[in-house]
Amino acid sequence: WLKVLPAFFNPSHQPTTPRTKSPAMASTTTAASATRYHILYFENSKLGLEVNHDVPGGRRCGPSECSGCSGVADAHLGRWDNVHAVLRGLGKEGSGFREEVSQVLVLSPGLSVVYHLQKLHQWQRENRQGCITEKLVLGRAIHVLRTGEDESGVSVVCKDGGVPVGDVARKWADNIRNSAEGRGGVAVPVVLDMRGSKLLTCFRQPQHQGAAIRDVIILVGGPKGIGDTWKEELEEALTATGQAVVHVQVPGGALHSAGAIGALMVEHDKGALVPALMSLRFLGADWYAQWSKQAMQWIHSMPKDRSQWQYGKRVYSEPAAKKPRVEVEDKEPERTEPWAVALSCPE
Repeated sequence: WLKVLPAFFNPSHQPTTPRTKSPAMASTTTAASATRYHILYFENSKLGLEVNHDVPGGRRCGPSECSGCSGVADAHLGRWDNVHAVLRGLGKEGSGFREEVSQVLVLSPGLSVVYHLQKLHQWQRENRQGCITEKLVLGRAIHVLRTGEDESGVSVVCKDGGVPVGDVARKWADNIRNSAEGRGGVAVPVVLDMRGSKLLTCFRQPQHQGAAIRDVIILVGGPKGIGDTWKEELEEALTATGQAVVHVQVPGGALHSAGAIGALMVEHDKGALVPALMSLRFLGADWYAQWSKQAMQWIHSMPKDRSQWQYGKRVYSEPAAKKPRVEVEDKEPERTEPWAVALSCPE
């Protein structure tokens, strides 16, 4: 209304020019929006889905469609509720899912499911299913497993002898690599690890030069983690991207898979995740830790008063030496009357 009312009462009123972003902010936003993320969720237990709810013997290996309400029954079996929490954490108002997240691969020794989020959201809108419920996430996978249809962007691979985890992850990562190279960049695999590097996400511009990161593969595990044996096989498979695996530690320590991914997405929203990954790849883990320490010392040495800031210094320069403290004797201040102070002030 503040924009409409002046033009309503004064037809000659010209609308004000909208504020434009600075070149630095515009380039950061463009670089961040050009990066796509792919989630590889691995569950070391043998995931399963049941086509029919009524299984002989009454024992089921995973969720199934309920014959009474057409919903999903036993969503907790096989930790599928954790999978639902991960996809629900990627939801976003308006676009359904985060536009920067392309796909989620749910992988286990017994089953693999790929969710193409934008295509799934399109199917969701066409069928008027607004919320990311268990019926949408798990129900579509069960429906595809039963009918073989792939109209909602969900594909399922289930074999009696098990799923070759390494081969599936390698082929999936190779396709992402080809997509990144076609857009003039690289695909970087990131493993969330408690012993990984702590990212310094204070800068929205890359502090070190390197190849443009077009795709990021984030490897997360279930509630019990990935396991050393599976972790080595998955990291070897992710090297199909042609890039070394980057180990990153999420603030807060051990988190739920949805919380860990959400923490990274927050840094992406600030425009600081990709620059931090570029610096980590350029320097390596050891040098990056030293550079981060020096950068934090430089940041803490800056004066709190912004008017005293000196722009143009490099972030990895040594902090200024502190001046020696001079002891001053405490003296009782001279007391003056209010009228005397007023008379001594210039006009």
